[in-house]
Amino acid sequence: MPEFPQLKLIIKKEFNSWWGIASGIAVIATITGFNLLSLSVIYTIIIVGFIIILFMARVMYKVIGTLEKCKPGPKGPRKSISTALTDTDVEFAIYYLKKKITQSNFLDLEYLFTWEDITESENKQLINFLVKNQPLDWIRHPKVKNDNNIITISEGANSCSLKLNEEKNNAILKIANSKNYEFPAIQENQKHKIYRYDPKKNIIIGVDRGGAIVGGMLAKNLGLAISTLAISYANPPKSNLKNIDFSIIKKILLVDDAIRKGGTMAAAFKIVRQEWERQERYLFSWDEIQRKDDTKFLEFLTQNYEVNLAKTAKIQPNDDETVNISDGNNQIFFRLNHERTGVSLTINNVIDNEFIVRRERRKLNIYKIINNKIDDGAVRTTCILHQSGSKITPYYDVYNTNTLVIG
Repeated sequence: MPEFPQLKLIIKKEFNSWWGIASGIAVIATITGFNLLSLSVIYTIIIVGFIIILFMARVMYKVIGTLEKCKPGPKGPRKSISTALTDTDVEFAIYYLKKKITQSNFLDLEYLFTWEDITESENKQLINFLVKNQPLDWIRHPKVKNDNNIITISEGANSCSLKLNEEKNNAILKIANSKNYEFPAIQENQKHKIYRYDPKKNIIIGVDRGGAIVGGMLAKNLGLAISTLAISYANPPKSNLKNIDFSIIKKILLVDDAIRKGGTMAAAFKIVRQEWERQERYLFSWDEIQRKDDTKFLEFLTQNYEVNLAKTAKIQPNDDETVNISDGNNQIFFRLNHERTGVSLTINNVIDNEFIVRRERRKLNIYKIINNKIDDGAVRTTCILHQSGSKITPYYDVYNTNTLVIG
């Protein structure tokens, strides 16, 4: 049987309430001169029994009410974040947050198409986007009709529609048996350009379990990816931030379900800033280079350094710690240090030491240290509850990390 720690508290509160009522009755009886002891035994038993029944009924009523609040919902993502908010409150919070984020113009946009340019014959940009990014596998040779504020795409018995809202700042994609999708619309030169939040340049990071839930909801609504960062429940903090290519990312939204003193969010921001400013990106394995079968290494050289390697370029291991790449025109050496913790790259007498080596699963994996620049205002935080002292109130606004005290 599951533990129910609230039971003792409920009984104690109810007992105190009924004891107060009994005391009040005794005082009134004393003042009026009514002798409670003059009642017959039967009447006394009936009254006491009735009081006990009322007492137990009140206790059970509160116990059942509390259990109903704790009862797990249907299988799937847990929506209720805090006992201070109902599911409806959370849904409204997500809606409101999305609206505030949209109005703030914080996230980077990716251009999709121009509304007025979509016709029955000119619709390639729209159709390509729908096929690649939406659950519309029935599209083959659809008919497209643009009726001012509504664009209809149909094929056989299947159809979907795009509609501009009254303010003409949002395009809503409606698909049968699916959720609606919204896309920002911006008027430029008497035309409405439709965008989406760029999934490559924007990312949401959920802080702790509550932030992962709220962040997941926001990410789904905004069409973005989500990563997670555990602060309160892990020492040291755990994350999957190393899977993020911070050289591409432009905006990060840190999300938690509640911000109280701000310490958890400040710690999260500090970790994100450190990862962003100095990132380790996996390149290739030293063992594969030694076996002369790693084309990734040659591609890395040509893409990241001013060197034109001939097609005849070959990888020649000199020993366990040195690899030579020669094509007749360039001299390139890749040297592993004696501690096997770092690698230096020498290209025609120019040295680059920004590589580190990690032993992972019996392999020596090589990482490149990438120094990224964080633009001002590139990271913002948000939550759905804000606590000030002992008072908890809904908090929906998006604010800049400049309001946080970063240690």
